[in-house]
Amino acid sequence: MLQSQGFPELYLDVPYLFLGASFVTCAFIAAAIPIIRRKYDPLFVWIAVFALLDGGRLWLQSDIPWSAGAPSPIFERLRWAIDFLAAIPIFLFLQAAEFLNRFLRIWAWMVGILCLLLFIGTLASGHLPVFRLIFDCAMAASAAAFLISFRASTESGRESRIVRAALLTYVAACGISYLVAISGLHWRIEPWACALLLGGLGYAATSHALARDRQLHDLEAELTMARKIQRSILSTAVPPSTSFSVVTQYVPMTAVAGDFYEVVVMDDRQAGLFIADVSGHGVPAALIASMVKLAVDSQRAAFASPGEFLSGINALLCRNARPQLVTAAYAYLNGESHQLLYSAAGHPPMLLWRRGEIIAVEENGLLMAAFPFATYSATTVNLEARDRILLYTDGVLEAENSDGIEFGRERLSALLNKSETHSISDVADLIVAEVSAWSNTQGDDITVLLCEYKGS
Repeated sequence: MLQSQGFPELYLDVPYLFLGASFVTCAFIAAAIPIIRRKYDPLFVWIAVFALLDGGRLWLQSDIPWSAGAPSPIFERLRWAIDFLAAIPIFLFLQAAEFLNRFLRIWAWMVGILCLLLFIGTLASGHLPVFRLIFDCAMAASAAAFLISFRASTESGRESRIVRAALLTYVAACGISYLVAISGLHWRIEPWACALLLGGLGYAATSHALARDRQLHDLEAELTMARKIQRSILSTAVPPSTSFSVVTQYVPMTAVAGDFYEVVVMDDRQAGLFIADVSGHGVPAALIASMVKLAVDSQRAAFASPGEFLSGINALLCRNARPQLVTAAYAYLNGESHQLLYSAAGHPPMLLWRRGEIIAVEENGLLMAAFPFATYSATTVNLEARDRILLYTDGVLEAENSDGIEFGRERLSALLNKSETHSISDVADLIVAEVSAWSNTQGDDITVLLCEYKGS
């Protein structure tokens, strides 16, 4: 339509305006990627600046958007000067991508400073043909130096080959354009080569994102399997007993967790309750928790002696679980003698509910997996019918609300005390629900082990 009205030169600018708009869109996408990832990436930053300046240059140097009136002198100077500025980010991108050897890095900085001086000089004094000649010569020499001294990446993947090919094509096109400009002609192939370069970079980024998604999918599948395996080593169905009722609640922070518990009912009169918390979270803590499981199984002979039981576990963990630390607690209940023997290793105290009163039982030794010489003593508690024993990990106590206030032992004790008329299964559910409601986000694994002594 523009050509039919006698504006053939304006009509030829339309494809470059389209390219300019596309480059600006690419600039916003490249700039958004580090923001979304919350990680500074110089490659995306300099590509964004390069695409923004190159796209803006195509619009500024076209007559179509500004044909309605005469532009101001400052605007005219900017239209000439932006050519000099647009070359700088591509130098910085090439340096960030490690495509430049030592000589090219020094050369790039020298030419970059020259471009900046030409940009400032054009803004100050207007368009001078000598400035353009200096710039064209410097850029043609830069393209030649890059093509001669190009140091290819050691990566041999398809995406890397495409990026290298697009980059070399762009540099070669720029070199030809500047050589043609030195001879006094004007051949605009550089914008099309820029489009090819951005397309190659976009392809590489998309392929990398898809590969990352596949890796995340495979990792999620592996974590799902790890979660199933970890669940399988926990006591899900507690053997029935006429003397004790035991329930558990286990809420991992991530797919796998560092909390571990074991409930051993030897017969109607004897039961052992073990709980442990490995420092850290995720897969490393879960692996140590699996070691704790093996250590517990190896100490069945010391089932009725909490101090000896914990000492044996600690000895095994000191040889295999460093540098992780483990807190643990073990309660041995004997319905025949109506007694509970309790020992712990740096673990929060056991809570005993009895007729509306909460008793904190604490008999702590050193943390596990750190000191091979550590020994653990046990304290004895006489049991009465309907006593309730609560073991838990510090994820319950340390859950914080929006004001940074922890749930704490007092709230846990009050919750246990007011649940006298509820079954222990309901009490365990209530504790987890209250802790979850208190904390906006779960900051640690949560494990609750609750036992009721039925008496003779």
